[in-house]
Amino acid sequence: MKKAVIFDMDGVIIDSELIYQKRRAEFFRKQGIELTDEMQQAFIGTNPDDMFRVVFPEDEERREKVKAEFLAFRGSYQVDVKSILNPEIKALLDWLKDRGYRLAVASSGAYDSVVNVLEQNQLRDYFDLVVSGQQFERSKPDPEIYRYTAETLGVTVGDCLAIEDSEHGIAAAQGAEIEVLGLKNTKYQLDLSQATDIIDSLNQVPEWLMR
Repeated sequence: MKKAVIFDMDGVIIDSELIYQKRRAEFFRKQGIELTDEMQQAFIGTNPDDMFRVVFPEDEERREKVKAEFLAFRGSYQVDVKSILNPEIKALLDWLKDRGYRLAVASSGAYDSVVNVLEQNQLRDYFDLVVSGQQFERSKPDPEIYRYTAETLGVTVGDCLAIEDSEHGIAAAQGAEIEVLGLKNTKYQLDLSQATDIIDSLNQVPEWLMR
């Protein structure tokens, strides 16, 4: 029986990816760079460090300069995080809390941004732990974020279930030997085939846990 559930943020708790794609495209267009669909897909589930390594693989000086500009741009870009909240998340969190599960968020996103989303949607108190990819040298698909989250929660990786929506996130959980549910998104198609199971809705999580 699982003792902890670890949630990704973007694409699971909030349906944010299309907004993030628009934001990335707008920023890079100002830099004279047109992002391809393949690049946008590759950036799902990553953090700015990994994104800029892809865009500027050989030019470290420009990479760091443009990354700093992007972080400033991102900070000023207004996103209504209440409007993109997954409508199924609160009922699932209530169900899990009522049954004593330990809960965490393990996101590639910036810590302050993740906490802001949770606080604005009145979800912060559900979670025992919030972990950001910024805390590690490499974020997802590196499994360290998941190993750290399980250890800090005081459970084994076998006690955990992860919920992810991207290839990078699934790879990170699998690399940590954590079973992971891949949540489908009808707005964009990602390869979830490496997940332990694939679900269409967060409403399916209780049934999976009670198997």
